[in-house]
Amino acid sequence: MSSIIAREHGTDMAGLRRKLAGRSGRHYWRSLEELADSDDFQRLLEEEFPRLAPLWEGRVSRRGLLGLMAASLALGGLTGCKPQPEEQIAPYTRRPEDLLPGRARWYASTLPLDGYARGVLVKTFQGRPVKVEGNPEHPASLGATDSIAQAEILGLYDPDRSQTIRYRGTASSDAAFLEQLQAQRRHWTAGERRLCLLTGPLTSPSQHALIEQLKRHYPSTRWYRHEPLANGAAHQGTRQLFGEPREARYRLDRARVILDLDADILGSGPAKLVHARHAMGRRRPDREDAVLNRLYTV
Repeated sequence: MSSIIAREHGTDMAGLRRKLAGRSGRHYWRSLEELADSDDFQRLLEEEFPRLAPLWEGRVSRRGLLGLMAASLALGGLTGCKPQPEEQIAPYTRRPEDLLPGRARWYASTLPLDGYARGVLVKTFQGRPVKVEGNPEHPASLGATDSIAQAEILGLYDPDRSQTIRYRGTASSDAAFLEQLQAQRRHWTAGERRLCLLTGPLTSPSQHALIEQLKRHYPSTRWYRHEPLANGAAHQGTRQLFGEPREARYRLDRARVILDLDADILGSGPAKLVHARHAMGRRRPDREDAVLNRLYTV
């Protein structure tokens, strides 16, 4: 059987026997090509694993490999011998209720999207959030979540975020920022220059109150709102119909036929989770009133 395998792989069994004749002890190999160690096999290894080619050529022995491992462990241990920075660790004088090390705690919170709040449940370990899930008791999520909500964790622990104040592309300091701000405030008060605010959609009453207070203190202040995915066309249409911008609310859980005309109600917008849950909820066969609905998208 081994002779047949050797002929199929183009390997000479007589040559293999000569290679094994002068060896003692056990010798393991993964294939007949590796055992034969031909020039074609070496070229194949260099093409498949170019970074490991020096190891194959050097033929590191078991003793040499163990020596390299021991040296790397010794060097790794030396890094822990240098003086460590001083830090203070204080225990809880009154431990928070239900706080146990290693056990997760869940908090109900909201995440804004296009000016709307979506209810979520945040999983934390000793104060650090690690996972975001939908809140089943919130009407804007109904227990569901999406990639945007999951990515909010990166906003808290993003190593690429700016760590310092930057001025015209270079790092600055708090003192320099306050000095520049104090000089600008004199121009804003005298009306020589105008303060402009650029924000996304804001629906928070406290943030609106702060902006109104700033506009009263500096009357020349201008506030601009911009959102790349805002539903401005729909608001403009409702303003023409009703005199003020309004938001359409769809009850897809009651619809048997849904016609989507360039709206993408299941894939975008603040209410996409609710729309998807309601539309797919009518397709569950375990419901007594389940009637297969139809969705047409143009």
